Amino acid sequence: MDRFNHKTIFSKLTKLFFIFGLFLIVIATLVMYYLQQQIEESEIEQKSQLVLKYKQHAYVEYIQEAKKLLKSIQNSTFLKRYLKNHNNKNDVEELFYTLAQANSTILQIRYLNEQGQEQIRINKDAAQNRITKVPIHLLQQKDHRYYVDEIKRLKEDETYLSKLDLNIENEQIEVPYVPTLRLANAVYKNNKIVGMIIINLQMKEILDSTVSSDIFNIYLVDEKNNVVYSNDESKNNWSNTLNVYSRINTEEIINKEMLFQSNQHKLYIALKQKDFGNKAIINNTIVVIVLILVSASLFFVYLLRTRVNFILEKFNDQNKYVIQQVKLESIGKLLENLAHQWRQPLNVISSLSSSSKMMMQMDLLKTNELYNNLDQITATCIGLSHTIDDFKNFFKIDSSITSFQLLELKQEALEKLEELLDKNGIAFITDKKSINLKMKGSKNALVQVLMVLIKNSIEAHMSNPSKERYIFFLAQATKENITITIKDNAQGIPSDIMDKIFEPYFTTKHQSQGKGMGLYIVHQVITQQLNGQIEVHNVQYRYNHQLQIGTEFCITLPIQIS
Repeated sequence: MDRFNHKTIFSKLTKLFFIFGLFLIVIATLVMYYLQQQIEESEIEQKSQLVLKYKQHAYVEYIQEAKKLLKSIQNSTFLKRYLKNHNNKNDVEELFYTLAQANSTILQIRYLNEQGQEQIRINKDAAQNRITKVPIHLLQQKDHRYYVDEIKRLKEDETYLSKLDLNIENEQIEVPYVPTLRLANAVYKNNKIVGMIIINLQMKEILDSTVSSDIFNIYLVDEKNNVVYSNDESKNNWSNTLNVYSRINTEEIINKEMLFQSNQHKLYIALKQKDFGNKAIINNTIVVIVLILVSASLFFVYLLRTRVNFILEKFNDQNKYVIQQVKLESIGKLLENLAHQWRQPLNVISSLSSSSKMMMQMDLLKTNELYNNLDQITATCIGLSHTIDDFKNFFKIDSSITSFQLLELKQEALEKLEELLDKNGIAFITDKKSINLKMKGSKNALVQVLMVLIKNSIEAHMSNPSKERYIFFLAQATKENITITIKDNAQGIPSDIMDKIFEPYFTTKHQSQGKGMGLYIVHQVITQQLNGQIEVHNVQYRYNHQLQIGTEFCITLPIQIS
């Protein structure tokens, strides 16, 4: 009958834990999916910022170089000679011809007089790589064109920039399409405009470079979000010029900033994450997680079966199952705490490695920046190792009862913190009567607790600009209890969070500085392992004839006093 009961109990337990395992799989999968999305969104945001800055810089630099070229023509000796004597026209033509030959992006260079009549014009046929000097009888009168009036209003040091558009020949859009930008400077003589220099640039190369990306759809748009140019094949380029509808969906855009502003319009650059590959990556990640968790669950069930059989056969007592459950719950909490401690450092490592890889791909990563990122990753890995040590110290504390003086307790707690105290100019003041007290109890546990409380006060001082910094250590004993007090003058804890500081994961510091587990673990050790109490208060007191404001932690323990 007992044997039958054992099998029945085991069967029920197996089913229970199998269902529990499936539940864990679902929860873990959802959590991992959420974390994956958060990490990916953060990485995409960082990458988009880098891409935007790089594209903006390259485009603006391209326009600035064109302006410099235009300025050099305006100030050239050949042009000045021509303005004095039009018989020097051949020299200017040769200058224009040479510049068009040397610069692949120049489509046309012209010089017009103040009435808008072409005087010199060099044309380039990019398809046939042919440059021609336009004969006099083919030069045109341009006084009816809008840009001539715009150029006439320029000051000597100003440059005219046209709207980015398609090239038009004989009142027809040139096919295949040739993206064109017109730059012009007014030419002055004796403070009077005598002509104008106009350069037509072929913009296809710089536009292709600007919208090129493996991970983003990049759009150049006008003020109404009409697509001017993009690498998205589902969108029509030059929507306004060709009278076709093609706009971006602003809800899908990650980042949008101004790329360039000319005399006539503003050009914006907008980024959207490409769709391909992302879902596959997430799905593959989820599949791997599920497989790992299923395998772990099956292995867990096997271990559980062995353990439960042993307990039932040895003790024949159903209460042992409850004890096992308590142990498993403790392990679960420990793993949960450890996972929480590791999550932020792992995010830091992922972010640093991803940004370094992307900057290297764009040839933006400097050696010192690479070494700095590697140093941060190394420091983070060391921090992960320290996290394991901290958990070992707190959850595998030697609970043996020994007799010791409070002086020994204080010295061991301060052993690893003296340098930090000196560095931050904090005076550690001990009540002389307290250190003479002797007690029996778990010394190692109390050392770890005191280290956390002292370090907590140090960190509070680090965010407090006061010049005089103190931490006080004192103790009082009765026949049954001993009370140890750690007090500082770091201005105290805000009252609205006072009742939350012993909760897990709660921290007043930035996530990269604290995990919110120190005081929670202290509370667990004091109340669960040492059967004591810990209280915290904001206090006001006088020291060195000055009013001090700070925080006071009081630990009361039922320890034998001798």
